[in-house]
Amino acid sequence: MRSLALQRYSAFAAITALAAAAVHAANTGLDIPIQHIRLAWTLTRVLLQL
Repeated sequence: MRSLALQRYSAFAAITALAAAAVHAANTGLDIPIQHIRLAWTLTRVLLQL
């Protein structure tokens, strides 16, 4: 039961992060530096492992 809850939470966190990134990209255009994308992805992975 606990692992199922963690999987749901992880999936929700990943979808939320992707949605936030999509909204941000739509608002600012495609001039987001690649370093920011890498940092956001790294932070998302770290949060998912907590």
